[in-house]
Amino acid sequence: MSTLQNLQARDNVIVRKELAKACRALAWYEMQDSVTNHVSAIAKAKDGNGIVVLIAPFGLMWQEITEDCFLELNKETGQVIGEGDVPMVTKQMHLAAHRRRQDVEAVFHAHPQYATALCCVKDFTLRRIHPTSMAIIDRVVYDRKMDSKKDYDTEYDRLASLLGDTNYILMMENHGVITIADTIANAFEYMYKVEIASKIQLMAASSGMELKDISAARAEKFRTVFASNFPDVSEQHLEAVNRILKSSSK
Repeated sequence: MSTLQNLQARDNVIVRKELAKACRALAWYEMQDSVTNHVSAIAKAKDGNGIVVLIAPFGLMWQEITEDCFLELNKETGQVIGEGDVPMVTKQMHLAAHRRRQDVEAVFHAHPQYATALCCVKDFTLRRIHPTSMAIIDRVVYDRKMDSKKDYDTEYDRLASLLGDTNYILMMENHGVITIADTIANAFEYMYKVEIASKIQLMAASSGMELKDISAARAEKFRTVFASNFPDVSEQHLEAVNRILKSSSK
């Protein structure tokens, strides 16, 4: 289990609203893969009794998810509170991550097109070739055991352990991506950034020309400058997408 300090869970209603916004934003960026992708976040229980994991029931597209859709999972037992089904695989993936990382509010799993395509090549390591990849590369880890015999009672504990105590993005061989973060907006931003970084890498590689890697020192300097100029980009990004969606629905 993580030794990191527990994150204080926020109000149930507020978390529901933000999680629904994240679903709509991910769908707007076309990261939805049928009804098989899923997001979750911890929150205070609706009845005020402890901490729960909010997650949407199986069968919904992200475009149609509203704040009222989310079920509550007991973080310790996995018991589902509310009407709807949460598949075993989905439940175990999210509960393992939330239990392992006590500093995390949100856990997202998706199959975004470019990041998933990159995960399907032999060496799917993200390279430091562009500002977007520079921003996240030191927080990315890789699962390179897709073909290994799996014990699904322990598989998601294994995946959660790969993230350790400091990483936020897991690229999964022949599969997709998991992002975790201390806020819903940051989990969304990590998913967006890994998709864009993967897209740029694949497009550059498709030229047939040699990729130009950027030094770790230059990348660190870039991150420092970027953070000082755009400290709240994830929240602003999520809100901006939802403003566009709201405007286009009128």
